[in-house]
Amino acid sequence: MVSQARAAPVFCGPIADVINVSLLTSTVPTQWKQAYIRPVPKTPAPNLPADYRPTSTTPVLTRLTERIVVQLYVYPTLSSPPPSLQFSDQFAFRPTGSTTAAIIHLLNTVINLLSTESYVIVIPLDFSKAFDAVQHSQLLQQESCAIAKMTARVDREPLRRYGHSKLSKMTAAAILNLFESKIAPLDPPSPKTPPYNQT
Repeated sequence: MVSQARAAPVFCGPIADVINVSLLTSTVPTQWKQAYIRPVPKTPAPNLPADYRPTSTTPVLTRLTERIVVQLYVYPTLSSPPPSLQFSDQFAFRPTGSTTAAIIHLLNTVINLLSTESYVIVIPLDFSKAFDAVQHSQLLQQESCAIAKMTARVDREPLRRYGHSKLSKMTAAAILNLFESKIAPLDPPSPKTPPYNQT
């Protein structure tokens, strides 16, 4: 069996060509838009569907290409945003962003407020299911507006088309133990009818 390290020189050229063609033509191959959803228990003894957290596994080339797009377009924009956009409290999709950084920022803000106020009210909101209920067409429209503002200095049409191609006609199959559902479209998403039919 050939190790991945030894095979890398053989595969890196064709893989780079596929990724470059995808970016240059602003199209995402259908296979890259297919995800496998597996429930992961949130509790030691899960009994209810709410005791599971869905994890979505996408192809390696999808994640690799997304990382390239983020590094080429998103990170530079966030490091020097236009004056009309503020990202001081944005922690996702940033080179130094993380949930830890968000919690530290929140604690720092609360501590600073407590130096001048007698109490501070924090209202946490859980958006964990927000993406499940959003219509992808609305997301694409908002994404186009955000890209227009963020990338005023670059040709944004290929990036917009790439994002549209990525989010359109997405599919997924659910896997639970040894059962795998049929592949079903995710657009428009519906939290009431996930693709969980056993095959």
